[in-house]
Amino acid sequence: MQLNLGKTGFKAALMLNGHGVCKYVKHAWDGAGVRVAADGGWKKVAAEGMKDPTHVVGDMDSGGCGASGVVVRVPRQDNTDFMKCLDFLEKEGITGDLPVGFALGGRLDHLMTNLRSLLHTPTIRPILFDSTNMATLLYPGTTTITYTPLYTTKGIGIIPLTPSPMVTTTGLEWDLNKQTLGYLPHEAWTSCNHCKNPGSDITVTTTGPVLFTCEIDPEYSGSGA
Repeated sequence: MQLNLGKTGFKAALMLNGHGVCKYVKHAWDGAGVRVAADGGWKKVAAEGMKDPTHVVGDMDSGGCGASGVVVRVPRQDNTDFMKCLDFLEKEGITGDLPVGFALGGRLDHLMTNLRSLLHTPTIRPILFDSTNMATLLYPGTTTITYTPLYTTKGIGIIPLTPSPMVTTTGLEWDLNKQTLGYLPHEAWTSCNHCKNPGSDITVTTTGPVLFTCEIDPEYSGSGA
């Protein structure tokens, strides 16, 4: 599997109704043919001066009905608006990596639900952003990450999403060698780690899904062109 942190030319992009967006995601949004806002997320898009969404998806309890673009109302409450957007995009034939802005920070329960939603659609890999962080899912097996310094610093983390995955890495300042990650007292995470040589590849081999995080370079965080 591949993850290119400098990728451009996304077919689709998604904006939630959370906190923060970086310049990289704003450019990805404006260049995408399918631009989906989750309910009130269209207001965040408008406030940042980005292109209008092509679709607004959700239960419309956050003012989504006032948006431009095609409104797709999904009233059921057993899924979040983020999940509803992923279902919509899957039906539209979107696969692969999907940049998602306003996806981190804010209320802790919302943040945790967004991280859980990374497991929702196996054919789409959401890449979550706010103004200072990026997070995405790495599936079991080996993922080669093209770690470009285009918009990130060297700081990364690998966090388990399911019980006790065994992880091996290359290309980090402090590599893991069949390290069991988890939430029990004898298990570990790798946080505050670094990409050893920005511009070179990192590999992560895992027996279970893990969250890969990195820090957004301050030059690319927040508003601005």
